[in-house]
Order: sequence, then C-alpha cells, then structure tokens
Amino acid sequence: MSPPVAGDGITGGGITADGITDDGRGGGDGSPHSLPSLNQAMIFCAGSVKGVAVSASRLVNRNVIAGSGRTSMRLEPELWEALLEVCQREDRDVHALIRAVDASRHAGGRTSAVRVFLLQYYRVAATESGHAAAGHGPHVARRAA
Repeated sequence: MSPPVAGDGITGGGITADGITDDGRGGGDGSPHSLPSLNQAMIFCAGSVKGVAVSASRLVNRNVIAGSGRTSMRLEPELWEALLEVCQREDRDVHALIRAVDASRHAGGRTSAVRVFLLQYYRVAATESGHAAAGHGPHVARRAA
C-alpha cells in the first residue's frame, strides 16, 4: 500500500477511501489562511529560527473519531500507512482501532499510544525467519552490564 499523494482527488473536509477525514480547514492553495490538504505533508516551519536550523515537519494531520469524538492526530506518513495495514489485517475500521488503542490509557497521550501500539504489533509479528528473509542479523541475547 502506498501513501496518498497530492492531487489524488481528495479535497478538504472529505472522507477518504480508508475512512479517515481530513481537517477540512483548507485545500493547500497557498493562500495565507489555507492549510495543506490531507494528502500533503504538514510543513509548519522550515529554514531557521533565531539563527538555528529547523527542519521541516513531515507529519500528516488527519482527523479520526476516538473515544472523545472527532479529533486530529499527527503522524509520519509511514505510520499512517502502517496503521491502515493493521486495520486491513485485523478487518477493523481505523476509528475502532484508534478507540481501542485510546482505551489502553497510555500515559503519553493518544498519538504516542498509536505509535507504541504499532511498534508492539509489528514486534509481536516479527520472527527469526522473517528477519532472516529481510536480511537482518540474527538475534543476540544481551548480557546485563
């Protein structure tokens, strides 16, 4: 599954094929009050601030329905892709999965909980044969320092 790209026909305020709504606050037309569309990386700052280099954000902002209702989450495109893959594998709606993760009461907040959930999901699925097929090195037990 490849991440969505700009110009794929999804506009602000709509519902995507995967059931995630964008924030509906702009279409990325470059006007001062317009925010990038759902399928464009949210870039809030780039260049320098007071002489210090600041990198551009790659985070993508999408609206989801969690336990408290509609809310936005900012994740890297790769994590949105991984989240949608998990939804397909588990035959669950993205909103239902977010609500289940949210109910875990992760101390770091909803977005952090989703990141931790994805890491744990794929760690559980990782096997020695899968690592070998991917060209990773063998698992070596660490000794206590």
